[in-house]
Amino acid sequence: MGQACERETLYCAQIRETLISAFPKTLLKEVTAMQNCNYNKTRLLADVKSIIWRIKQYYKKDAADANHPLCGKMVDEMEKDLMKYAEKLQAAISGLSKEGKFN
Repeated sequence: MGQACERETLYCAQIRETLISAFPKTLLKEVTAMQNCNYNKTRLLADVKSIIWRIKQYYKKDAADANHPLCGKMVDEMEKDLMKYAEKLQAAISGLSKEGKFN
């Protein structure tokens, strides 16, 4: 497995552990397979968070180093938009978990 795949797997595992630790065990039930819709939300959240991380770690600095203020403005706007989507996904996952429907 390549480094990118290993980081992605680790990141998904970290998100799952965060979700599990955020809710009482009575609200979470062990299942052998996750429903596609719930998997999709989890995967989207991981992907969006990964992009946000890259924006913060690299893209803003690269735009500043290249003296491209319009690029800097664009990635700032993208980061804000992506943060809103991440919050919506987290709320959806959290709500379903509290209802016992995140399986």
